[in-house]
Amino acid sequence: MLIAKRKTTATPSSGTFTVVIPHSVDAILRRIYISPATQTTTYDFTVTDADGAVFPEVVDQTGRFNDNNVNLPTDAPLTLVVDNASVNELFSIIFVFET
Repeated sequence: MLIAKRKTTATPSSGTFTVVIPHSVDAILRRIYISPATQTTTYDFTVTDADGAVFPEVVDQTGRFNDNNVNLPTDAPLTLVVDNASVNELFSIIFVFET
């Protein structure tokens, strides 16, 4: 078991941004961490696979989101979309993969 971490940042425009999650035939996405600069910021987000299936869909998240039980295969790109952010501020995003 090898663990890899990928960190990125994004700033919403009109409350929305999109991040493509790296893919690898031999990896599983284990953790998603999303943290806006202000912990009172609210937002919605989805992670969508190449076929359009949504895993997960979170509505009205306030502040930091940290899920260690994602368990999504990354044999094709996944897309993280943040919508309805109450503030257009910097978000830190971390993806943790297991190979």
